[in-house]
Amino acid sequence: MSESNIIRPNENSDRFRSLWRRQLKAGCPDTSREVFQQILNCYTESHRVYHDLEHIENCLAVFDEVSELLENPDAVELAIWFHDVIYILGASNNEQLSADLFMTLTDGAFNDGFRTTVNQHIMATCHDCSVICDSDTKLMVDIDLSSFGQPWPDFLSDSKKVRAEMSHIPDDEYYQKQTSFQLALLDKPSFFNSHYFRENYEAQARSNLAQLFELIRKETT
Repeated sequence: MSESNIIRPNENSDRFRSLWRRQLKAGCPDTSREVFQQILNCYTESHRVYHDLEHIENCLAVFDEVSELLENPDAVELAIWFHDVIYILGASNNEQLSADLFMTLTDGAFNDGFRTTVNQHIMATCHDCSVICDSDTKLMVDIDLSSFGQPWPDFLSDSKKVRAEMSHIPDDEYYQKQTSFQLALLDKPSFFNSHYFRENYEAQARSNLAQLFELIRKETT
């Protein structure tokens, strides 16, 4: 992302608090300041290298590209804020824990139908390659995967951040797991789920992964 697209922390706070207040039921206390601080504390944890506040800012910048395509943009935007809020190294249920935190913080404060929708969007970022039918969920998943379709230098930088975040895993194990996940995405009829991302990000994502696989091959042989 270009520097001009990055949302600075004070703007992050204003943006999040406005989003939160739009969904509050009448008469519910405004806890947006405290919730935002909790989120900020999570995304600035010392073990995060890729799944940090910059990742959320980048997702929000891509969200702004596609917000007019969404039926319920507030639900997707809140899912962006929460989808990686819990990130425990090596855990397989981070998305579930993140969704659970959202559901706990909004219990009684937001409409239950809206909460269920956000929960669905968050859980879809497990990226288990299951079929997605909801158009907004498709865009949510594609927003989270949009880093694959960035220009090669940005994609490579992100790949190095993901590797640094998982530095406790030996190279052979890491590359086997990561390559398996990436090949599963490539094996789908299309890498991305929505027309917008297929048109604007797909070719670059496939090119990036081809270059990455070749780079890994050279480094590991």
